[in-house]
Amino acid sequence: MIRHTLPPAARQVSLDDMPRQWLPTPEALVVALEKNIEAGEPAGLRALAPQMGAPEVDLTVTPLTARATMLGALGGRAFYHHELRLRQPMPEHLEPELAVWQAGTTPQWSDGVLAEPKYFSFFQDAPFPAFNPNHRRKWRAHELLHGASKFFWHPQMTRFELYVSARLNELLPIIHWYGFDEIFRPRCAEHRGKLLYREFCASCEALARPYWELDLAAEPQQRALGMGAAHNALEHLESEWSAIVQEIATGRLHATPRGRLDASSDAVGYMRAHWNRVTAWSTGSWVERFLVDGVDYFSTLDALLLNVGQATQDLVCGTLEVDESLYRARRTRRQLQDIASRVLVAMEWLDPESAEGERADDALEPHLDALAHACGELLEEPEKIETCVNAALESFAACSRAFSEVAELFPQPIAESFLGFGYRFLDADIFAEAGSAQLAQGVEDSAPKTFAMLTDPLDSAVALTQWEGFDETGRLSERVHGWLSSQLGEEHPLSEQARFEAFANAEPRTDEEATLFASLPDTPDDLLEAGGRLRPHATLRRASFSASVITHTIGQKLPEGSDDTRLPVAAALVDGQLRLMAESNDITRILDHLQAGEERSLWLTEALCEPLYELLENSLVCWLPEPRRASR
Repeated sequence: MIRHTLPPAARQVSLDDMPRQWLPTPEALVVALEKNIEAGEPAGLRALAPQMGAPEVDLTVTPLTARATMLGALGGRAFYHHELRLRQPMPEHLEPELAVWQAGTTPQWSDGVLAEPKYFSFFQDAPFPAFNPNHRRKWRAHELLHGASKFFWHPQMTRFELYVSARLNELLPIIHWYGFDEIFRPRCAEHRGKLLYREFCASCEALARPYWELDLAAEPQQRALGMGAAHNALEHLESEWSAIVQEIATGRLHATPRGRLDASSDAVGYMRAHWNRVTAWSTGSWVERFLVDGVDYFSTLDALLLNVGQATQDLVCGTLEVDESLYRARRTRRQLQDIASRVLVAMEWLDPESAEGERADDALEPHLDALAHACGELLEEPEKIETCVNAALESFAACSRAFSEVAELFPQPIAESFLGFGYRFLDADIFAEAGSAQLAQGVEDSAPKTFAMLTDPLDSAVALTQWEGFDETGRLSERVHGWLSSQLGEEHPLSEQARFEAFANAEPRTDEEATLFASLPDTPDDLLEAGGRLRPHATLRRASFSASVITHTIGQKLPEGSDDTRLPVAAALVDGQLRLMAESNDITRILDHLQAGEERSLWLTEALCEPLYELLENSLVCWLPEPRRASR
């Protein structure tokens, strides 16, 4: 049994009270979490990570992240791998009301990332969330709290009910992201005590480690920062809670914009993207046959609101206990729900009165019945759990085989995507094969020169999934380089090529301030007198590579005589394009000074103005002039 203990709640959750009345004070919560950190590692908690299909540190980086992980386990949640999951395209009548992007309803590779359409990248009713290795670590707890919040469905639901329920499902994940999850989360010096919205900070990500390894004595400011985060969380929660209660009571939208956040606007976007899908025959059949009201979803907004309140209290109060055998049973039940959903969406593509529709129905309906029966048995927590789990998994496999036998009846995208479940927590090698073609496309998109050098890209994609580093966070090009280096050695030409493409593709990839405000002085000598800030571009990266690799990749002319040397280079991403310069001694000196944060007057000489100007012209360095002021 895995346990995580905090002080019990003083009062039960009640819709008659505001959240502060049934949640701990910020002071009490922070003190309890301090004691939790000092108590050390909870026995068995590490064991959940491989069973849930996500990196251990992502699930344990703060005490409340660990509790979100346990809430996810109690609901049977696990992650599929984003790059291996094959999404089913939706038939036209299930598509969003408004086009979410030009690529339809399925992800597409772009700049080495499997990008998804906004508002259609996430389904609140999904049995499993995605592990997207390109997302920050905070996403794991965020996704699991969506699952703990659950969702609303009713056969006669209204558009307003779907809107309110979408806002409710997002409430706890957002409160946790911007508040609770910042309590004792390691941050770099620049971002300590600050909120990161869409910004990615590699330094912050690199500081992540299991919360019980935190040295609170070495970081005395953490308590004050944690107190501020807890206060913000409770204030944010009460503001949103009050607005949602008003919406349920009045039937009218009550927006509460908050900085860059607008929960009401996002909920409207979700409603418009998913209304056609959640009111379709396939969703109704799936909910009524494979889900249980009050367990998997709620059919009234009051019940959903109460559950969100209870999940919030469970996150910060009391003892959570996870039995690993029961977890596997609940996770298996989610698997059955997952495959049943895919069958029913596939059936939406066929005319039920056509010969194809009737034949598919005859072949698949008995398996749907078997899956529904197994879902019910697993919910009953049978005495012989392993026997029941094994039987349920056989039903899953039998349904997969049955679909393969009639796959020719369906449109090609449906036939090809059906078996792409993307699971890593069970039979990882088997499930990886179905997604290997999509992964190979990603390798080609993220590292095209490396891809062209592979003997068999499809076999290479499968082998990549078998490397232990594949399931870590990071861009695909970085993981391709890590895999090739582990197999061939760092000096192998293929590893070197992959290293360069990972270098070119790495985060960060934008510098908003430079894009908006950076300027170029009239002449190089002006830099000696010009005021303002001089700094490296936020995407600046530096490394040394074989000169032949650089020539092969970008075709850029290199200094004479450098063909067989290792060449130090500096690069930045500007409007998505790589700007690269070979480092002369002067350029190396300039970049070293700037990256050390040294005052310009201490090192800039007339001789360095020309190479500095060249860096500015290529946007590897930015000059941000100071505003003109009236003389005083």
